[in-house]
Amino acid sequence: MLSDFYLLHKKHPTGTEKISRVAGQNLYAFKTCLRHIYFGHDSLGPLPLEQDFEIYKNQKAYEFLLEVLCGLHSPVVGETEVFGQFKTFCQNTELSHGLKKLFSQALTDVKKVRVQHLLDLGGQSYGSLIRKLLPAPAQVSVVGAGSFVRDILPWIYKDQNQIEVFARDGEKAQKDLASFQRLQVKNIFCDQINTPVAIIAAPLSAREIEALIPDANTLVIDLRGESREDACTKFSNYKDLHCFFEKIQKNQSQILLAKSNALAAIAEISLQRYLTENPRPFGWEDICVW
Repeated sequence: MLSDFYLLHKKHPTGTEKISRVAGQNLYAFKTCLRHIYFGHDSLGPLPLEQDFEIYKNQKAYEFLLEVLCGLHSPVVGETEVFGQFKTFCQNTELSHGLKKLFSQALTDVKKVRVQHLLDLGGQSYGSLIRKLLPAPAQVSVVGAGSFVRDILPWIYKDQNQIEVFARDGEKAQKDLASFQRLQVKNIFCDQINTPVAIIAAPLSAREIEALIPDANTLVIDLRGESREDACTKFSNYKDLHCFFEKIQKNQSQILLAKSNALAAIAEISLQRYLTENPRPFGWEDICVW
């Protein structure tokens, strides 16, 4: 499986990246707010890319995948949201047999690394950090209803907060979020936000966000990947994705040590996975003739 596994990675995507399909190559797209990853498991020929992508192959591709799923390339080291999004991706995507088996192994390996090296990092998840910014109880509007929102909602839900979710497809969001009883779903195109707190987790432009929220004193937590380049200027209390995580620096020494140990463990796991499939990766050079 690892011998023909590869992935293409683009960090801070603009939304315009495209990969032209090549005959015989089936690419599977996994996208988050901070990165786009395309997976394949055929022989990697020349790919006509309209944007530059990082390309990882074989053992290094698997190693990079584990690092991403462990949250080692995220602003909050060790966060769990990307791992949750990847599990949803695996459940909802008709993967080839080879990738399905490979990703099942990856989920097992990620859990192992997390248990051994990435526990107790001081609440290193998006949901826990958002919760620290909220008054208790709070009236909160959440823009978006995807898997990322479903990951952070339990944290916001803990303190008896009143929550409104603004979604493009209200009916679908109502079904997906049915387990949250104290929650009201509204249509993003029909209603405005009038709560003291708004969390943005949907691909809107700054202009659209400012039109959606009339009160300039609203606490706006902007979790869009493009929030730095397309920041809202209207709000007096505005936290974008980047300044939002500056407060975690006091835990940096503990985080760096945990990250270093996790990276070493991932490298060893990936090597062992590769050697298990390829017991003599260098041919017959390990046989000595006297």
